Amino acid sequence: MKTYLQVFSGGFKNQIINLEELMEKIKFVAQKADVNGVIIGWALNKEFYAKLKKSLKKYNIELHFWLPVFSELDYFREFQDVINYRNENIKSTGFQEDENFNFYCPNDKNNIENIKSIFLEYLADYDIDGVFLDKIRYPSFSNNPESVFTCFCDTCKDKMKKSGINAAELQRKIEDIFSDSNSENKNPMGISDYKNFKFDFSDPIIDSFFKFKEESINDTLEELTDFFRSKNLKIGLDLFAPHIAYFTGQNIIKLSSMADFIKPMYYRATYAPAGIPFEIESYSKSFPNKDSENIKKEFFRFINESEEEISDRYMENELCQLKKEFDIKNICSGLEFNKIKDIALSDTDYLERSINSFYNSGTDGIVLSWDLMRMPLEHLDIYIKLWNENKL
Repeated sequence: MKTYLQVFSGGFKNQIINLEELMEKIKFVAQKADVNGVIIGWALNKEFYAKLKKSLKKYNIELHFWLPVFSELDYFREFQDVINYRNENIKSTGFQEDENFNFYCPNDKNNIENIKSIFLEYLADYDIDGVFLDKIRYPSFSNNPESVFTCFCDTCKDKMKKSGINAAELQRKIEDIFSDSNSENKNPMGISDYKNFKFDFSDPIIDSFFKFKEESINDTLEELTDFFRSKNLKIGLDLFAPHIAYFTGQNIIKLSSMADFIKPMYYRATYAPAGIPFEIESYSKSFPNKDSENIKKEFFRFINESEEEISDRYMENELCQLKKEFDIKNICSGLEFNKIKDIALSDTDYLERSINSFYNSGTDGIVLSWDLMRMPLEHLDIYIKLWNENKL
């Protein structure tokens, strides 16, 4: 398996690490196990990355810049935010300093050109091997209950019309979902099926809306990945875990074809955006006057998880399906090795079980996520031990 180490260097305006401490942590792993790449961002400091690149060369480690795409970039430019079904801007939910979780419309042409121009102005001359594209999605339920039902900006409404979707009727249908007074309804979105990591919905216009979101992300990512490839850069993609990705417009099968590697975030011990328990809990609590526990149980029933959380067995089977049924050969599963109070609660037992599931599934690699500088040495020791035992 390939191994990537992920590092949060700070927001665009605030570098929070120094090279010596970072290299000590990298060497702790690289001297005992193979490391193929370091993913780091998104603080801007050309000299820092040049020195880091030089230091990594002796270990034959690639350098990938971690770049948020449909969020965070309003530090540089004005972006069209996603608009909810009430024609309102979605409010931000920042979980840490330098990360605001404001999301932008992926269909807005000015937004797409902004992303390209920001890279050309600030990063094009960095000595890097690739870009790791994060936040390549619509907002999730963890932003706020209505976040999944975006975007209704003028550009999206026009594009919906061309796709045969009546935006006004769709907005009424969404309002009905949130105003439904049936407290016994454990399937408020009308999910009718789950197959190939996509949900079907019983209402045709809701079903068309989620297909529209998927197509929007696919189309824009195709354009952006072509742009970055034209700069001779390798491409990694940060993705939600497959069983929750479709809500945000991500089709893991399609997106895998655009990248050198994908990182599905199997964050089963994280209680923040992208954390699986947090996202499922946010979904189940998004609908007023409903029993969230019943909604959660019904969700697990649809995705064929018999336990009350995403188990080792389920994760392993999901990865096996991606590998065997869809022949995806670039899956580098993300696992939260960092420990952060009240947010990332991984421990050595959880890490060992997860790594063994990755190994059993035949996954192509692992990303030690999401901040190397906050990973306890005993967590890194677990990976080194298993790497040497299994030659992962």
